[in-house]
Amino acid sequence: MLKDVKERQMALEMRQPNTSKLYFYEACQIVMKAVIRFSHRYAELAREMAAKEKDATRKAELISLAETCEWVPEHPARNLREAMQCHFLCHLCAELEQIGCGYSEAFLGQNFEPFYQRDKAAGLVTYDDAVFMFENLAIKLNEISYYYGEEVAKQNSADLGQSITLGGYSEDGGDATAEMDYVILDACGYLALPQPPLSVAVTPSTPGKLIEKCFDVIGTGLGMPQFLNADVMFKRALHLWGYTERKGHLPVARPGAPVSGPAWEATFPTRPAIRWKASPTWGKVIELTMNNGFDPRTKKQIGPKSGDPETSRRSRTCTRPLRSSSNSARTPSAGAPGSRAC
Repeated sequence: MLKDVKERQMALEMRQPNTSKLYFYEACQIVMKAVIRFSHRYAELAREMAAKEKDATRKAELISLAETCEWVPEHPARNLREAMQCHFLCHLCAELEQIGCGYSEAFLGQNFEPFYQRDKAAGLVTYDDAVFMFENLAIKLNEISYYYGEEVAKQNSADLGQSITLGGYSEDGGDATAEMDYVILDACGYLALPQPPLSVAVTPSTPGKLIEKCFDVIGTGLGMPQFLNADVMFKRALHLWGYTERKGHLPVARPGAPVSGPAWEATFPTRPAIRWKASPTWGKVIELTMNNGFDPRTKKQIGPKSGDPETSRRSRTCTRPLRSSSNSARTPSAGAPGSRAC
């Protein structure tokens, strides 16, 4: 990636209209080199700790950790362990940059799946090994706020909405469920920690086995994962981004994933932006209700029109007595004589 960015920068003509592009490519290189240096600092620390360690098993662990951090993310991950370490380091950098919440990890099981399947086929890891490795990653995700400082850690206890989505659609419209999705469910179900929030994007092709596994995890008392209608999420994403159901747009919109935890603002793991959902203003809802659907500010009708059949049905079956303007006596409405309440 560094080489690609450098080549793009060098290919630009040194002209005023390209100034912003030149600065952007320069910023990309600064950031990526910083992430590499960040990882190397952990490698240096691990080697320093290994030199002082007396326990042979722990010494070997620290040396292995140093070697991993020296390799990723500067170079492509070669196995599942390196993929997880690379992900956490990059995720941590993003979290430190924003110091906020809702930084989704999207379809993490699908991202890890090729590394897991390759390692498993080579006899390097078993399913239980993968569960144990992800348990370690989940524990680190619950420590995120401590990297922000003690005050932030006290405030939110790492409850930062690092959402992971399971299941969902593949780009060709098929089922995208990965075996790593089951690994994640087993790991998070065992730990019963608040992070990462889990969601399962349900499609007509979602395996019953995955749904049953989700029920098992919810049954532990964890309360996760939440169930999302992948079709609704997909169509909403198309609408928010101004896409259509043309062939070229579908592969982009199908892998849409929720952001944060209980919220599910639609975003695409392959696109660098988010279209946030709208939240209702409940005060306005009450105001419109009290004014029979009319906005007192604009004098426009927002609610159903008076001729709407549904409105007419409700007016016949759900009416309240009116208070006389001259005295406190109640006068039954014409639509429902003697009616007291809905």
